[in-house]
Amino acid sequence: VNRIVLVASLGGGTGCGMITQLARILKENINEDTRLRVILISPFNDEDIRAFKNSAIAIKAMEDLRIPVRIVSNGNFESREGRTLQEIHSAINNYVVETEFILNEANNHKTTGINTDEAEISTTLFAPGYQFVARVKLSTKDKEKNTREIIQKMKNSLDFGFDKESGYDYR
Repeated sequence: VNRIVLVASLGGGTGCGMITQLARILKENINEDTRLRVILISPFNDEDIRAFKNSAIAIKAMEDLRIPVRIVSNGNFESREGRTLQEIHSAINNYVVETEFILNEANNHKTTGINTDEAEISTTLFAPGYQFVARVKLSTKDKEKNTREIIQKMKNSLDFGFDKESGYDYR
């Protein structure tokens, strides 16, 4: 095994506690050629303060262990009106699987420039810090359009971390 990706929901005590302990044990016991990262699913916006405290503790543990973290926001899925909770969970699961598949197969996608090779993708995915996933078709001619496209994708992403309420105009 040369890559390990752990996925857990945040908020509850079991998922947060398990992911932090499992990540610590793996980090201490895997060989240096094995890469480790985690995908965490944040609580819904209406969950209690305990859920957010548990989440903060788990995220801090990943920072302390220097484990790469991707956080997918349940809150970003809540605006999908007319869906049952089960449908929302299914959408979140599908989103994580689809985007992870795209990330892991990125070296097979044709680009207008130089393709990123598998080693570069692995280095990016497994570098300590936070990851944000967005798929953008970039222009080779219009750099300003690229900036606008990236900002728009960030605003519409289902990953966590973009302050949609800030009101800041990124144009």
